[in-house]
Amino acid sequence: GTAFHRAMELYDYGRLKGSEPDHIACAEEQLREFAESGRMTREEAEAVRPEWIAAFTKSSLGKRMRAAAERGSLKREQPFVMAVSASDIDPEWPDDEEIFVQGIIDAFFAEGDKLVLVDYKTDRVSDEAELLKRYRIQLKTYAEALIRTNRMPVGEMLIWSAALKKEIEVRREE
Repeated sequence: GTAFHRAMELYDYGRLKGSEPDHIACAEEQLREFAESGRMTREEAEAVRPEWIAAFTKSSLGKRMRAAAERGSLKREQPFVMAVSASDIDPEWPDDEEIFVQGIIDAFFAEGDKLVLVDYKTDRVSDEAELLKRYRIQLKTYAEALIRTNRMPVGEMLIWSAALKKEIEVRREE
């Protein structure tokens, strides 16, 4: 998972040129370059499946992120620390206590007047319900961090599942 995240942090969307770019060849080439330049170890680069990156870059979400990168609005691997009410983490905990939460947001970008939050997952799952169950609270926390730091609403919270090769929308109300 860590190697995939690093590859996605470094990935240069601008190298997908033409109307029908070869997504796998582009991923293979960039992974090789990441290892040769020392930005990833050879073992890390070899652990990342180029087809996972290609599936992402070919997807509608990948295309949106490419457009965001071209606009200069794509942010990747952004750390944050924020205080939250303990009861937001667990309803049984007191709401007058604060807990500091820290994390790293995989990616986000502005579309219009809203932010799109993206979290990559490499968990081996057979359906999206399992990922939603595991990560809904995490993404809601990340969205709150983005709202506080960027003073913009989060319009979408999305998980990209490398195993399922698809994006999964996380709804706030669930």
